[in-house]
Formats: sequence, C-alpha cells, structure tokens
Amino acid sequence: MNVAAAKSLVSTPDTEAGINMILGLFIIVSPYLLFFRDLLPAVLNNAAVGILVAVCSGIRVSIGYNQPGWSWCTALGGLWLVISPCALGFINTTAMWSNIVVGVVVALLSWRAARTSGAQTATTSQT
Repeated sequence: MNVAAAKSLVSTPDTEAGINMILGLFIIVSPYLLFFRDLLPAVLNNAAVGILVAVCSGIRVSIGYNQPGWSWCTALGGLWLVISPCALGFINTTAMWSNIVVGVVVALLSWRAARTSGAQTATTSQT
C-alpha cells in the first residue's frame, strides 16, 4: 500500500467519526476511570455530552456520510467540553483537564470530518 492510499484510509470522515464514537464512550466512563466521580456536575455533564458525541458519531458512521450536520453537532459537544469546567465550576481538577483535552480532540476531528464530507459532497454534485 502506498503512502497516499494509507493517508486517505486514515483521514476519512468515517474514521474520524469512529474515533469520536470511541471518545464519546470514554467521556461517559471518564469520571470513574480518572477518579472524579464525586464531582456531580462533572459526572452529569460527561454523561450527557458523552451520549451526544457517541450517538451523533455513530449516526455519522452508519448513515450520514453525506450529512455533515452530525459532525457539526459532535463538534459543538467537543466545544462544550472545553468550556464546561468554567461554566459548571470544576476548575483545577482532573475533570477539567480531561474535558479540555478530549473536547479539543473531538472538536477538531468533527470539524475535519464535516469539512471533508462537505467538500466531497460539493465535488460529487458538480459531476
């Protein structure tokens, strides 16, 4: 397999949405894995956002290749993860750093998936 084929395999919207689906599941269980289950706002926030990210990414993988809206919805969930520690008041904790790092990754992967599929949809409709 040449480098171009490998690169196209790794950077498809389906691959990025699949990674986000796994990250969504991580977001749900992260309070228990990273020992911040005593912070109720963080636990409830992560459960809600994790479900949102996992479901939207799962829909994107299964049926929504030409529907980048699912990726934009996931990106909003990632952005909320980044600002939620300040909004919900769990600053300077493990929960804060976990949400910031995972939120940035989710938002960037979702943004890239939405942009990639939008560009592919536009070129497909022109032919």
